[in-house]
Amino acid sequence: MFLAVPFDESLLRGGLAIALATRLFDEETISLGQAARLAGMAVTEFMELLSRLKMPVARARRGELEQEIETFS
Repeated sequence: MFLAVPFDESLLRGGLAIALATRLFDEETISLGQAARLAGMAVTEFMELLSRLKMPVARARRGELEQEIETFS
């Protein structure tokens, strides 16, 4: 099945940009600032959105916690 949807300003205002920004941020494809710009929001506003969606803003990369523990031990 294939669905064609015209991509225009009204579609963006309907939330596509926000959905895309949150998805790309969640996948760690784009940064917080980039995601906020894509969503058309201030960074603080986008962070509040992420909080409502229960999506963490700060994420430790693999091995980062162990490195920090080692550094401070």
